[in-house]
Amino acid sequence: MRRIALIALAALAAAPATAAAQDALVKSLTRNMRAAGANSGAYVVNLTDGQTVFRWREKSSRILASNTKLFTTAAALARFGTEGTLGTEVHGVGELDEQGVYRGDLYLRGGGDPTFGTRTFVRRSYGQGASVEQLAALLEEAGISRVSGRVYGDESRFDSLRGGPDSGYATSIWVGPLSALSFNRGLGNESGSSFQTNPPLFAAARLEAALEARGVRVRLKPRAGVAPADAEVLASVDSPPMATLIRLTNKPSDNYLAEMLLKGLALQARGKGTTRAGA
Repeated sequence: MRRIALIALAALAAAPATAAAQDALVKSLTRNMRAAGANSGAYVVNLTDGQTVFRWREKSSRILASNTKLFTTAAALARFGTEGTLGTEVHGVGELDEQGVYRGDLYLRGGGDPTFGTRTFVRRSYGQGASVEQLAALLEEAGISRVSGRVYGDESRFDSLRGGPDSGYATSIWVGPLSALSFNRGLGNESGSSFQTNPPLFAAARLEAALEARGVRVRLKPRAGVAPADAEVLASVDSPPMATLIRLTNKPSDNYLAEMLLKGLALQARGKGTTRAGA
């Protein structure tokens, strides 16, 4: 599919100037389409004059497969713009005393950033993106040296469906556990040999570990939970811009990022990221 798409794009970009050039193009496309098999089709138009250059079983219905990502990412581009981002925040319910003790709880609240995770994983997988270490540093810079409560992981901005329709909306080898609080793509370890069974708890534990690494002790063990409506935003980090997220989705045909962006569309439009509303 990708090979034929590239051929068609090349044909569109190189609008033939002569009849001989067009004949050569048609022969090349015919040869390639025959090699592609009966399940492939093509329809090529000269964008300069609007004339049809080539047809090959163009009216046969086919499964769109990963071409569906183009609709998802085009919609994301229209909704968010090229510079739009998806945020991850730490909310607090409590007060910071003069000794630097935050007397209350912290809530790590996901906003659907599919690239959020550890600094090492983010750099290796995407080259750039927000990390849990950044959030820990921001909390320390805010004057927090100790937390009397615990860290909660909040994934409430998305629905509870962990996968796409092909797996009955369950986790699969193609799509790890989807969550508004995505962390390292839902992988259970940085080598990718397992999946997380409880994404919000997993992410909360990683924020606690990042705080502890900076000498910020958290008294109670992490849990999954939902931030109260009156919780205060203490720190936030943003995903790469939407143009980058779309490139990361389309070029390698990344199912996980595509499903996350689909839910993100619904979150942006309706305030709740669901697969159904995104579609």
